[in-house]
Amino acid sequence: MNGEVSFRKPTSEDYELVRGIWEDPETMAAVGGVQPRSAAEYARWFESVMVHHADVNCYFLVFSGNDCVGEVSFHHYDRTAGTAELNIKTKTAWRGRGIGKRALHFILSVFFNEWGGREMRDTVWEKNPLGRNALLKFGFREIGRPNGDFLLAFERTDFFQLRST
Repeated sequence: MNGEVSFRKPTSEDYELVRGIWEDPETMAAVGGVQPRSAAEYARWFESVMVHHADVNCYFLVFSGNDCVGEVSFHHYDRTAGTAELNIKTKTAWRGRGIGKRALHFILSVFFNEWGGREMRDTVWEKNPLGRNALLKFGFREIGRPNGDFLLAFERTDFFQLRST
């Protein structure tokens, strides 16, 4: 892989970078398909997630060198329960290079170390066995099957055990 993997919070000017992820059919196939948004809809999303609800959402773009290769985030952080919902997408052309694993480790570190989270959850679409298997291999465990999908979880203690090995 060329270049280091890095992460940065998007700005209001990053519409085209986010659009490049959300509107890529191959990248989005595993999560239910393309999510097209106009520039105005993106601006509303950005304002909602990154400004008004920044206390419950944490979103980063993922870069390899200068190339935006994905996104990683968590949403709906519940301070009382210490839980949040994971989101991770790596553009298809960049998969298989360890980027997703680095992004997952990064967002879990932010969640557990900076936000004080206790359990990260992800509802994985039943038609996404690659995503499910990748999370299980990382150490997530299945805790339910809502609507036929897979509810996976990764606890704080799992993260610190992972770091000590």
